[in-house]
Amino acid sequence: MNYKELYEEMAQKYQLMEEEYNQFVEESQALEDQQQKSIESLSKQLAQAQNSLLQQKEETQKARNELQNIQNQLEKQINKKEAQITDLQKTLQTYKMQIIDLEVDQDLNNSKVRQLEEANKDLEVKLDKVLEQLALAHTDLEAMKSQTQEEIERLKQTLKENEDELTAAKCLKLNITTTPEMVKMPKIDSLRANAAGFNKSLTLIQALIKDLDDKMSLIRHQRS
Repeated sequence: MNYKELYEEMAQKYQLMEEEYNQFVEESQALEDQQQKSIESLSKQLAQAQNSLLQQKEETQKARNELQNIQNQLEKQINKKEAQITDLQKTLQTYKMQIIDLEVDQDLNNSKVRQLEEANKDLEVKLDKVLEQLALAHTDLEAMKSQTQEEIERLKQTLKENEDELTAAKCLKLNITTTPEMVKMPKIDSLRANAAGFNKSLTLIQALIKDLDDKMSLIRHQRS
């Protein structure tokens, strides 16, 4: 092989290699540009993802803070409601005790009412008996009054007759050992004393009758 053919062969190889190199360079540049674009795109996506992640973290923290505030408010409200429930339970217990006391008082009052009703019935029976006795006593007093008045009238008549006899005896001036004055005067004085006693008794009986009438009227008024 001569040098010229070798040179041409080497020149062809060099040219082929240069072409391959240029193609490689072009392909490498294209690949590098593509990779650069991919890197830029990925970097941009990463930045966006980081921003989104940061925003999500901020929103998550904000949501946590809001949730904590809500929990705190709920705890306060729950504590307040529990305190109210406790107070209401105490109030309810107090009302229950008051109701029990009222029921006991009502039972006692009912018992007292029954006792009073029984006592009232007993008093009504006794009152009827007293009214009956008063009526009988009033009747007896009226009869006694009538009898006493008749006796007084009889004694007055007797007294008048004796006084007339005494007057007649004085006029005749009888001469006897025992004078008419000595005989008649004790009898007249006795009659006068008896008449005064009957008058006093009559007055007392009339006052008693009036007092009984007043009491009966008062009792009837109270019953009505």
